[in-house]
Amino acid sequence: DFIEPSSNPLLNYPGNAAITSLTPMQLAVILDCQRSRQVLKQFETILIGGGELIKDIELKAMEVAPKIHWIHTFGMTETYSHFAFRTFGDDLFKLIDQTEISMSESGLMIKNPCTKMQWLQTNDIVNIIDNNTFMWEGRIDFTINSGGIKIQLELELLEFQV
Repeated sequence: DFIEPSSNPLLNYPGNAAITSLTPMQLAVILDCQRSRQVLKQFETILIGGGELIKDIELKAMEVAPKIHWIHTFGMTETYSHFAFRTFGDDLFKLIDQTEISMSESGLMIKNPCTKMQWLQTNDIVNIIDNNTFMWEGRIDFTINSGGIKIQLELELLEFQV
């Protein structure tokens, strides 16, 4: 099913799909709308991606629809693809698709088939637990991801000072 992009894509959703993908912002809006919450419950699996997920929204989603298999994906613009996931209720991301990671002074380094098995530098900071899991801690730069739009805080501050 194709739905016009919106902050609440389930508001008038007529379909009957088993899986869907949402951004954290869309999930928050859906959870605040009674009609959308009812539509949400029809899904078996929901992928959440495109930004950081606030813990309160995650907890509310599990409360509203406990039978759904909730999956939060992890990927950045720099990687062109999601390379890790975690299920709701678990703070640890698990690597997928032959992905390797390491931390450098400059941030998270990843290598997988999407990077043609070459190391790629990102601006994320993670706590690597073992070869397959990590916990996201933040970013080295001051980029803010707001509803999928990346805001460069340094540029905003420069414009404010001028």
